[in-house]
Amino acid sequence: MKKSLYRGFFIENKTDIPDDWKVLIKNKVLHGHLSAVKKSIDWWNDTGSIIQPKEFGDMGETAVNEQKNKSQAEEYKGFAIKNDTGEAKNWYCLYHGKLAKGSLPAIKRFLDKHEK
Repeated sequence: MKKSLYRGFFIENKTDIPDDWKVLIKNKVLHGHLSAVKKSIDWWNDTGSIIQPKEFGDMGETAVNEQKNKSQAEEYKGFAIKNDTGEAKNWYCLYHGKLAKGSLPAIKRFLDKHEK
């Protein structure tokens, strides 16, 4: 179970599911993503009215999760080549302390040329 104190309210997540954070405001239990629950608390503190976290949407959590799903990595000749965005030309590799960037085939050609 995770607990957090935010602006005088205890927020808790008993299940470790990212969208299962809960807070009690005026005898009402609000639940959703942590950032949306915090936004509901902010709204309550600023206006005195209760807004359900789902009204604020996912607050960008979906984009973060999609970003994590797009990241790729490949091992080539002892070097880790990575791509965090999923785009074809956004691969990178550290080559003896220097950063090589470009497409995956271009980085492999670079490593082939310099690691003979």
